[in-house]
Amino acid sequence: VFVVGHDWGATMSWNLCLFRPDKVKALVNLSVAFTPRSTKYKPVESMRAFYGDDYYMCRFQEHGEMEAECASSGTKAVLTKILSYRVPGPLMVPKDKGFVSDHPATLPPWLTEEDICYYTSKFEKSGFTGPFNYYRNMNV
Repeated sequence: VFVVGHDWGATMSWNLCLFRPDKVKALVNLSVAFTPRSTKYKPVESMRAFYGDDYYMCRFQEHGEMEAECASSGTKAVLTKILSYRVPGPLMVPKDKGFVSDHPATLPPWLTEEDICYYTSKFEKSGFTGPFNYYRNMNV
């Protein structure tokens, strides 16, 4: 197969190539460079040491905490903020503000209100626990 990975998909794509090189003809990854597993360092602790507790991957670690924040902010507001986030630097989710800040989110040209409503309807059924669990298992 030809594989293209971005962000989470890039990490999974790297591992696909490592575990099944016989199945991959070519790989293109965006935004995440290959990082081999370390027996010395755990990913979440390394990110916490480098970025601090408000770094989004660190905030996602406690089961139920971010789910409650997302519920109180509203699914649509959270998705709009995530998908329209354009602040340079690492994604921070301060405990006192969560995903929704004082600044209104402006949708980029490639994202419509209809898109947001579609994804909102899906996440209102499934919730955010599944995506958060990806991050909760990074040290495994």
